[in-house]
Order: sequence, then C-alpha cells, then structure tokens
Amino acid sequence: MSKTDVAAFDVTIKNARQMLRDKTAKIAIKKIERHDRRLLVAVAVSNLTGHKLPTAYPSRRTWIRLVVRDASGKIVFASGRFDRRGQIVDQAGDPLPSEQAGGPVLPHFAEITSSGQVQIYQTVMEDVKGEVTYSLLQGARYRKDNRLLPRGWKRDHPRASVTAPIGTSEDRDFTAGADTVLFRINAPSEHAPYQVDASLYYQVLDARYAAELFTHDVPEMKVLRKLYTEVQPKPELLGHAAHTESQMTSR
Repeated sequence: MSKTDVAAFDVTIKNARQMLRDKTAKIAIKKIERHDRRLLVAVAVSNLTGHKLPTAYPSRRTWIRLVVRDASGKIVFASGRFDRRGQIVDQAGDPLPSEQAGGPVLPHFAEITSSGQVQIYQTVMEDVKGEVTYSLLQGARYRKDNRLLPRGWKRDHPRASVTAPIGTSEDRDFTAGADTVLFRINAPSEHAPYQVDASLYYQVLDARYAAELFTHDVPEMKVLRKLYTEVQPKPELLGHAAHTESQMTSR
C-alpha cells in the first residue's frame, strides 16, 4: 500500500468518526431526582439517522454507559463500562456473562438498577429451533431487535410489521427516533452531590459476536482471531452528557 493510499484511508477514518460523533445520535440526561437514599436518573437517546441505529449486519451494537460518582469522586454506580478489548464489564471490571460465547442475551431495559444491566441497542438472531445463533446462514428471525428507530417510523405503515422492534413492547417511551432509560441508583444524601456522566457508544464488531466467531476451529477464523487480538477494538463515542445532582435538582 502506497503512502497516498494510507493517507486517503486515514482521511476516510477521520471523516467516518466525525460523522459518528456529530450526525448519528444524541444523548442527554433529562432528569436527576432524589428519593430518600436513591437517585432516579433519566437518560434519553435520539437517533439522527434515516434508518435504524445501528444498521445492517448484526455484529454491530450501540449502548449507554452511565457512571455516577459521589462528592469525593468515587464511582458508586456504573453500567456499560468496557475494558481495553471492548468487552462490556460490571462495576468490578469483570466482563459480563453476556459477553462470552454461549452466554445469556441481555434484554431491552426500560429501567436499570444494577451494573449487570446494560441498555444495548442491537439485533440478536435465532434459528428455526428458536436457539440463539450468530450465523447468518442459520438465522431465521430476530429474537431481539431494539435498535433505535428512525424518526419517520410509523406503526400504521404497510410494512411496519416487517420493521417493527422486537422485545420493546413493555417500554412505552421507546418510540420513533428516541428512547429513555431510567436508572435507579443507591446514593445516600450524605455523599452528595453526585456527578452523573452518560455516554453513547458504537461498536462495529462487538465482543460477544467475535467470541462466537472464534468458537469455529477453521483456518479463516484463526487468521481473523490473530488480526483481532493485534488491534485494540475501542468502541466509538457517539455522544456524551454530564450533570451534577445539584444542577438538575435546582431547576
């Protein structure tokens, strides 16, 4: 590859990242309320694209990372953090079981109360027997499709049954172009004010999908695994918002 090709490739990467951060999605902290020893945090995400987010191939995912720190800066709650391999981890820093091959699939959440619960917008396929699969050739239908809908999506559209979300029926604020997630967090008032940071991330090849691919003992997967382990699959940031408890409650 010539220096010109490398330079052009770098420009393409830069432009793609700029589009992801400026024109893809928004995240906002809509509310921070105190209820005795708990905080209720409402996080809203908006889809700025004209299609579902993330789109196309089912290895892609978008998720919310929420981190809450007390007045001393200590993390008291975290959902959606990730390690250097791009694996989503719990508050102790251990990869979630849902990141491992054969592990469970996290559902869509309207409310989150623990670090093991993460709002991941994605598709998960199942085969004709109803078993989860990560093989396109075996995929018969979606078990989960809570990708953020485009703003123009309508339930009364003639093709709505084909493009309708799956697994979100109990979430009333999962609507065309947006979703709001409520986080209920143990946060004693004696350690206030609390700092709340919310971020939205995107990953082209999520860690769970990669783990499933690498279970196939074939030469092609061995090559892919070697290449994959030589890079740092850092997720891309789509948006960020931060507020302190006192800022929101004083409004």
